[in-house]
Amino acid sequence: MVNQLYLYVALIGLALVLYALTRTKGTAQAPAPDRPAPAAVDQELKDLLDDFMNELERDNVKLIDGFNKLQIEQKEQIASQNKIIRTLEKRIIELETKLAAAPQPDLMPTQETPAALVSAAPAPAAVAAATVAEETAKPAFVMQEKYAHVLTLSRQGLTPEQIARDTGIGVGEILLVIGLAKRGEA
Repeated sequence: MVNQLYLYVALIGLALVLYALTRTKGTAQAPAPDRPAPAAVDQELKDLLDDFMNELERDNVKLIDGFNKLQIEQKEQIASQNKIIRTLEKRIIELETKLAAAPQPDLMPTQETPAALVSAAPAPAAVAAATVAEETAKPAFVMQEKYAHVLTLSRQGLTPEQIARDTGIGVGEILLVIGLAKRGEA
C-alpha cells in the first residue's frame, strides 16, 4: 500500500515536471526580467520533488521499523502468555491428580442406630484438631495474599473485570482462581 502511494506521488511529480517543460518550451518569448529562467524553475521543481520523495522514503522506513518492533513485541508477549498458560495447566493437572488420590468421605447414609452414632461422635478436641488440619490443607493458591484478596472481592459481588482493575491481575487469572475456589468448596 505504501509502495502504491510512492508510485502515485512519483507519477504526479513526473506529470508536473512534464507540464512545466512543455509550458516553457511552447512559449518562445524571452523570460520576463522579474521571472527566473525556465531552467532555474525546472531545477527548483526537481529539487523540491527530490526532497519530497526522500522525506516519503524516510517516513516509509520509520513506519516499517515501527511495525517490525510491534510485531516482535507481540510475539514475545504471546510466548510469555503461552508459557504462563502451560505452567497453569501443569498446576491444574497436579491439583486434579492430588484431588483424585485424596480419600473421599463416605456420604452414603448407614444403617447404624442413633446410639452407635453417639458413640462414634468425635471428642471436642478431635474436632478442633480436624478444623486446624482443614485450614492447613487449603490449596496453596488461596494462601497467597493476592488470591485471598481476589476471593474476598468476588464474595463481595464484584465482577472479574472490576477485580482486575482493583488488583492489577488479569481477568483470566481471576476467573481461574474463582473457579478453583468454587471447585474446592463443592
